[in-house]
Amino acid sequence: MALRRILVACFFVLMSAACTVAADGSRVTVVPTSDGFTLWLPERALTRDQVTALGMSHRFARDWESFFGAKPGLPDPLVVPPSKDLRDSLFQALWQHAADSLEPADRPAAQAAFRFLLLNDATGLHEELAPTILRGRVAALPLAGPLIYIFLKENIQESSFLQQALPPGPDGTRLKAALTARGVPWELFRNRFVSWMYGMAIESRIVSPPAGSLPAVWMPEGDLEPGEVSQWRFVLDDADEGVDVDVAGGPEPGLLAMSYYTDDAGRPVEAGLAELRPGRMVFPRQGRTLWLLLWNTSSHPAGEGLTLTLWKNLMPAFVVKQASLKASQCDLLIDEGPGVAEYEVTPRGAEGQDLLAPFTFPSEGEGLHHYHLRFPGVLPDAAVLGLSCRTSSGGSLSASVLLTESPSP
Repeated sequence: MALRRILVACFFVLMSAACTVAADGSRVTVVPTSDGFTLWLPERALTRDQVTALGMSHRFARDWESFFGAKPGLPDPLVVPPSKDLRDSLFQALWQHAADSLEPADRPAAQAAFRFLLLNDATGLHEELAPTILRGRVAALPLAGPLIYIFLKENIQESSFLQQALPPGPDGTRLKAALTARGVPWELFRNRFVSWMYGMAIESRIVSPPAGSLPAVWMPEGDLEPGEVSQWRFVLDDADEGVDVDVAGGPEPGLLAMSYYTDDAGRPVEAGLAELRPGRMVFPRQGRTLWLLLWNTSSHPAGEGLTLTLWKNLMPAFVVKQASLKASQCDLLIDEGPGVAEYEVTPRGAEGQDLLAPFTFPSEGEGLHHYHLRFPGVLPDAAVLGLSCRTSSGGSLSASVLLTESPSP
């Protein structure tokens, strides 16, 4: 559907663009848009420039309304002055008029966020991210800059929430009120936001903790202060290996483990976030490098005496021995390793389409277990079961299993 809209828009540009004379006597290329205004581009704008300008102005209008609940206040026509960089010139024209509806204090953060979304210019994000990350301690969240805009756009699908939370207001008052209205604890939001920021810092190469080799023993040098983050990373050689961790020493409440797998290009492809607890933690293989961070979210020093023993593990987190379905009764026989917290199942048809919304059930722990599930209704078209597990590290691992018919009792 999105591709169809783009093709229609491109056709509209090609058929509708025309040259006209502006009030100052210069000639311009006129490009109608579907957002209630016309673009006046520099004379003889190439077709590809017209298509780029149309798409960019539409994304600006769409994202503005998504964030702030109203269309941007843009004139008709919107005149884009000649420049060496049409995209930057168009952005400046869009922003100049739309920003009038924001309070002056809210404009810099929104402008940096829109430059990232439309121009892929991450300068403003990095300028806010680097000081927060490089000090090695997260004492207060950066809520006055562009990071919060990008985080919410990537993680929140509900437009009404975005419009109630943005701009976040002094000290994040509007954001906090929107979270409270939906019963979302501030600590939960904080943890997700910080985990996302560290993922961006890893991808942007803002952080580079020492590299270790496995097996390894990690013992923090004394307590972590409130908000302090300790980091390590491990480069994995085998394509199928994962990492297991034994946690000993009585970790205190408030110590969180943030984990990231990155690919060969350094991009995070899997992230986990979990409270550090005694016992086994499992980091299923998802990339070439594992980054492991400990973060003290409590209000007092914590971590002294903690020991993490890490080693490679080629064994899968779980193996489905049998998956059968008869009427609405599904039977699963799963051989489970340590560190699995819960499973999520989704029955699917032969073409891969979901037949029901996914639902979860807790793991019974390490060993061979027989699970009896009852779906809400008969599913004669079910051919495959999508099964994923969430590990104690906050990571996940997925598999697709062919369904057979359960034998009659």
